[in-house]
Amino acid sequence: MISLCAFFVPFFVYLLSLSPTISFRDSGELITSSWTLGISHPPGYPLFNILGKLFMTIIPIGEIAFRMNLLSSIAASTTAILIFFIVKTILPKNNFLFPIFSAFTLAFLPLFWEHSVISEKYILNCLFFSLIVFLLVKLEKYHSRFYLYLFSFFLGLSFTHHFQTIFIVPASIFLILTISLKSRKKIKIQSQKPKAILLRIPYSAIFNLLLIALLFILPIALWFYLPIRAYVNPPLNWGDPDTLDKFKDHILVKHYRSYFVGSIKQQVLNLVSHLNFFSTQFKITLIFSIIGWIFLFIKKRNVFFFFFIILATNISYSIRYNIPNIEDYYLPSFIIFASLSGYGLSFIPIRKFAFIFLVFPLFSLVSQYEKIEKSSYYYAYDLGENILRDLDKNPVIFESSDNLSSPILYQRFVLNKRTDCLQISLPFLQHPWYTALLQEIYPKKFSFSITKATKVLTLSDYLGGFIDHNIDSSIYIDSPNYITTHNVFPAGLFYKVAFLQKKDISYKIRGQDKAKDQDSQITLENYNIANSLLKIVD
Repeated sequence: MISLCAFFVPFFVYLLSLSPTISFRDSGELITSSWTLGISHPPGYPLFNILGKLFMTIIPIGEIAFRMNLLSSIAASTTAILIFFIVKTILPKNNFLFPIFSAFTLAFLPLFWEHSVISEKYILNCLFFSLIVFLLVKLEKYHSRFYLYLFSFFLGLSFTHHFQTIFIVPASIFLILTISLKSRKKIKIQSQKPKAILLRIPYSAIFNLLLIALLFILPIALWFYLPIRAYVNPPLNWGDPDTLDKFKDHILVKHYRSYFVGSIKQQVLNLVSHLNFFSTQFKITLIFSIIGWIFLFIKKRNVFFFFFIILATNISYSIRYNIPNIEDYYLPSFIIFASLSGYGLSFIPIRKFAFIFLVFPLFSLVSQYEKIEKSSYYYAYDLGENILRDLDKNPVIFESSDNLSSPILYQRFVLNKRTDCLQISLPFLQHPWYTALLQEIYPKKFSFSITKATKVLTLSDYLGGFIDHNIDSSIYIDSPNYITTHNVFPAGLFYKVAFLQKKDISYKIRGQDKAKDQDSQITLENYNIANSLLKIVD
């Protein structure tokens, strides 16, 4: 019963702080992709799309985005209880307080909590990661093939979601080989017919290897979701992976290779910067994690090196990757540190009063609640609704950022609002697959692109060609800086390539007192700029 607290206490907090709808960045895109069974940004997240669609369909509660957010909360709470059982497994004695401490430490870690109340892919990855770690520490303790079979299956399944799974592969190989060598040393041949026994061993090993390989490969087949769905042109079809080359480019994230850095100097600078993530997230609890590392090395060296290799792999990969949200890539390491916080606490010689230390994760809960809770967070939803409200009939809109594209996608394809709108992503116009897909779906509007797109030197030229070919359409763009060939005028939150007609602008903006995060503040600033420009023109 105590173990259930590791699930239900975080889940209750997540429900109180759960976002009622979409958030900024990838949220709207991922929900739209899942709801329409489309193709998300690389590597495509087939498992996430299928699970999300199933969950949003069978759960009749709230808005569609809310259901997906609820799935994140369930996955996060399940991760917390898995941390409980990981710590319980590696502890020398049966104790519930220290596993609870670890579970709460992770559950109320600011970054983990933030992702637990919105729709993002990282929490499902945390669930798989903690499940795989749990199975391997069970394997290390009990040497049962059952855990090895489960490990193989869930490792393959995890790879159909996010490639952060690679962080655990080298460590898993190390631990499994260590367990195997340890088991072989214990084998004592007592039979009078050793040859008969030795003859049976290879066949048993071959069978096990084949079964392990099969269990790994079976879920990998989910990747065929991408070309199958791309073939029918879903509303969101990122990369259009309906050919072998485009399929490989998508799952191998060719689109993001430019974010990787080769400079050793930059990697060292990133390392110094990234190490600060641990102190920022864990604060004083980091001391218990360090104690846990020390005693794990003394007491359970195999598990120590298993955890250490995960950490080293995670860091060595992430310092080479330059993206704004790189801290998200350290969630697997945060899971390890959270697990070791309770383990380390168990060696502090004040066990009778150890429950007092629960104040640390609870302090994180209380101190971070107002900043993280999103129960009245409608900024992204309202932004998408307000943008579409300003547009004429059958408009074409060019947008250039995730914080614009995701809310608009959600409004159009999940809520079926402004289905007359043609939405075009400016950054994607540099990719041949995207212009070819637009040409295939909208042949009349893009008939110029076959001959001209290969010759244009600038984005402005491409936009100019599109406008000249679609002069009768209402065309909007989010910034005047992208186009120099035509005049644009402020028309609400976007600019219109047309004669400006005066509008009475009165936007719905809910929860302005909750505008504490950077995305919301930028959105409010954009509202003010739009209103100011309209007043100037009038």
